[in-house]
Amino acid sequence: MDRIQAVVISQTILRQWLKLVSVQVILASSATNNEDQNNLVMMPVVKQQHYSQARTFIQWLPQVLPTYTRISPWAKWLLIRNAVMIVTVPVLILGIVFRPWGWLSLVALPIAVGLGAYSGRNMGVAILSPQLMSTQDGHFF
Repeated sequence: MDRIQAVVISQTILRQWLKLVSVQVILASSATNNEDQNNLVMMPVVKQQHYSQARTFIQWLPQVLPTYTRISPWAKWLLIRNAVMIVTVPVLILGIVFRPWGWLSLVALPIAVGLGAYSGRNMGVAILSPQLMSTQDGHFF
C-alpha cells in the first residue's frame, strides 16, 4: 500500500457513453517505466457509481469522482488547431499525389476538428487536498 503512487481511472469513449470505468494502480517502482505496461488493474470494469468501492483498498481516494475545472476556450482552440495541423500535411500530400481521388481525404479534417473538440471538452483538473490532485484528459486514440 505504501508503494501506490497514483490511481488511474480510465474510460474509452464507449465506456464513457456506458458509464463504465477501469481502476488501475501505478506503483512507485514502475512509475519511470512505460506506464501502460506496468499498471496493476485493480477493478477491470465497474459502473461509474461503484467507483467508491475502491476506497476499501485505498483510503485516500475521494468518495465520489471529483468535479473538474475545465480548460479555457483558448486552450480548447489550441487542441483543435493541433489536431488539424497533424492531419493537414497527409491530406495535402494525398490530394496532390493521387489527384483527383486523393482529395477525398479532406473528410479527415472535420474528423480532426471533432477529435480536438472532444479532447478539449474532457480535459480538466481538480485540487482535492494539498497532497492530492486529480487530472482528466480526453484523447480518443
